[in-house]
Amino acid sequence: ASSTGEGHTTAQLQKTLVENGTVDGQQTYTGWDFVNVWDAGSACEYPRLRWQNEPLQVSCVSHGGSANSTSVGRTQDIQIGFNRPVDNTTLTYGPSGNIQLNPYIVSDNISLSYDNNTQMLTIQRSFPIDNNSSYNLSFQNIKSADQQSTLVPYAHSFTVHQPGLVYETWHCPSSTCTSSANILSSGIFNGDLDIDYGGGPVQGSGLSDYVAVKFSGYLTMPGTPGDSYSVSFYNSDDDGTLLKIDDKPYVDKLGALVNTTTVTRTLIGGQTYFFERFFREHTGGARLIQKWKISGIHDDYVFMNGQNDFFHYSN
Repeated sequence: ASSTGEGHTTAQLQKTLVENGTVDGQQTYTGWDFVNVWDAGSACEYPRLRWQNEPLQVSCVSHGGSANSTSVGRTQDIQIGFNRPVDNTTLTYGPSGNIQLNPYIVSDNISLSYDNNTQMLTIQRSFPIDNNSSYNLSFQNIKSADQQSTLVPYAHSFTVHQPGLVYETWHCPSSTCTSSANILSSGIFNGDLDIDYGGGPVQGSGLSDYVAVKFSGYLTMPGTPGDSYSVSFYNSDDDGTLLKIDDKPYVDKLGALVNTTTVTRTLIGGQTYFFERFFREHTGGARLIQKWKISGIHDDYVFMNGQNDFFHYSN
């Protein structure tokens, strides 16, 4: 507490309708009259006085619990918060409904549920949405529960990411080539980054010597959002290895011949990073190994996995 009052988190100030009124261990709105004086609003906004009588509006759009995000996973629910109770008979989905997705997703794959207490609408899908990368969610003709207000047409665009790492290969006659206009092979990699090419072709390139591979994608750091974690990376390649995160070289041994390197850096839980992993084969046997160990999560090094640890955006 201080002379100017007691501070509270954003979550404590917005989530007024949780059980027992307790958020993050504190009862922020103890004694407040949410029947006659205050309107609690949705679970993603602050309470307001009832006499303000604001027109019906969308307070937030949440994907997988992340408010107003524009990047989503293929299986995440979509939640829409409204600033006042809604007439749920006007929450209809379909080609002629008041809620639409473009490109259209058939209604058999969509279910709607509305919670009048939290004023949140949840849109669920019975199976992952397809590989279209961009969607537009629009609302129109939705009415407030008291029929006194109609939602002004509202639209929200989001991009769907897909699991896996993108890879490319190219001929690499030098020791430090990290790009090429002449791509030999490309695709999506979903397995462990533990690849033994032996003496055969590397990653579908058709070449077993003098070839480079680049894996790239996005990594959302596990753990508690906002917390700092000590993360150790283990690179063991035959031959050269290069690891970059957010364009910063963490391991840079691309010109080496057979090496094992470890490095430790601090990453933030819940934060998304751009991951790039380069591998260069000179001659002979070829092997790529990429592991990591997160303090408080892993007891030992584990292989990084394209399907489970990374995502990318479709072209």
